[in-house]
Amino acid sequence: MPSAATAVSSEKSSSSKVGSSSSTGRPSLKNLSRARVPRAGIIGFSIAAVTAISWKLFVADRHKQNISSFYKLVFLIIK
Repeated sequence: MPSAATAVSSEKSSSSKVGSSSSTGRPSLKNLSRARVPRAGIIGFSIAAVTAISWKLFVADRHKQNISSFYKLVFLIIK
C-alpha cells in the first residue's frame, strides 16, 4: 500500500508542474462554452425562423385556402 500512496503523491507533483508552464502552447478551454453560446443561439434562431415561415407558407396557408375554397363551393351549392 505505501507504493500506491507514493504514486498518487508523485502524480500530483508532476501535474502541478505541467499546469504551471503555460508556454507549451496548450489550448485554453476557459470560457469555451460561453464563447460558443452566441453563435449557437444565432444558428438555432435562424433555423427556427426559417422553419416557422416555411410551415406558414407551405402548410398553414395552403390548408386555409383549401378550407376557404371548400366553403365557397358549399355556399354555391346551397344557394
